[in-house]
Amino acid sequence: MTLLLLACTLTPASVEARGPVVVATWSATAERSRVEVNDGEADVIVTEWQEASDEAHVVPLLGLPSGGAYSAVVVTESGTTTLPSTFESPAVPNDFPTWTTEGTPGWEGYMVGSLLGDSSYVTIMDEHGRAVWFLQEEGDTRVIRARPRVDGRGLWFAASRETDAEDAPEIVSVDWTGEELYREEIPYFSHDFVEHADETLGLLLEDVRDVDGFDVPVHGNRVTELVPGHTMVEVFSTFDAWSPSDSGALHQEEDWTHGNALDWDEDTQLYTAGFRGQNAIVEFDRDGKLHRQLGGPTATYEFADKDAAIYNQHQFQWVDGGILVFDNRVAETGSRAVRYDLDDATGLATVAWSYEHEPPLWVYALGDVDEDADGVLVTFSTSGTIVDVSPSAEPRWSLSADLGTVLGYTTRVPALPGVARGP
Repeated sequence: MTLLLLACTLTPASVEARGPVVVATWSATAERSRVEVNDGEADVIVTEWQEASDEAHVVPLLGLPSGGAYSAVVVTESGTTTLPSTFESPAVPNDFPTWTTEGTPGWEGYMVGSLLGDSSYVTIMDEHGRAVWFLQEEGDTRVIRARPRVDGRGLWFAASRETDAEDAPEIVSVDWTGEELYREEIPYFSHDFVEHADETLGLLLEDVRDVDGFDVPVHGNRVTELVPGHTMVEVFSTFDAWSPSDSGALHQEEDWTHGNALDWDEDTQLYTAGFRGQNAIVEFDRDGKLHRQLGGPTATYEFADKDAAIYNQHQFQWVDGGILVFDNRVAETGSRAVRYDLDDATGLATVAWSYEHEPPLWVYALGDVDEDADGVLVTFSTSGTIVDVSPSAEPRWSLSADLGTVLGYTTRVPALPGVARGP
């Protein structure tokens, strides 16, 4: 579908659906210009100003809820405006999972994640839970992590498969129209990855070794770095940090550390990884040197209350003075989001804040937390639920997906590249 935006002072422009997004194309040779999109009541998004050029401007109109009716105009910096043209944003497919929401969110922005059900979708939702971008990953796949590209061109995501090594997990990148930019098999990929500012990828992988005293190969973890298209370089291995013989029984059969979460801090140049099998969260540098550790063998911080220790945890976030964790725990207690104050002088981790869903929800796999000044977003993944929680631990808004829908890890971003919320 192509719709013309006509104006006597501008060359013709068009708005068309390309895959999961609407793309605006226009020309303005004399001065800066941009596109403004209206939903019938107010401007909902505006593109960044584009410099005058003989080349056509091509800008994805990101952030429009799916299946909505809109109008668009091209505006020059001096105020010249084209006639409006109406269009619809792409509608979600028939097999796309559905959900309900309740309450009012206490933040603004977008949630980059995935939906796992009969099909696996990479998704972006706004703070009201409206789908604004979606892409189905074909085949028998599970997408549990998606992240925006640092260059703003689109997304990275990891596609895992419940099959043998001949059909290994893949790291995939697409642009905003859904066109594939990169795909590579990553044998032994485990759950999570990050992208550095220089576009190097940090990957959490299994590290499988034969160990004296064990009848089966032991499955630890390693973190490697990959410049797309080049050789991977190992940064860290759990075998270099701990000994399977000294750190207790294997978690499940040959599974020793069960790495399931990875983060990177561009300011400190440090990784953090979570290892469910050892109930440990570990911070280390690109040389593999340990910096801080919560829980597990050789911990930097011990729990002031042993009964409040993390157990089977997944995602986490370092916060001022401490760490926020999605603590899966067990079915009898249900899962929770918990923040610990970390005292470097005493080496103690003390519970400072927590949130438990009412009624309790037990998340047997995955789970995510994200804190900002406005509160905490908690993803109860296998329960298909997201809750926006106030700083005082009161739920303000919630999303509940269809029964059987699993929510992948959630990356919260304040804005999408190339556009802004309407003035």
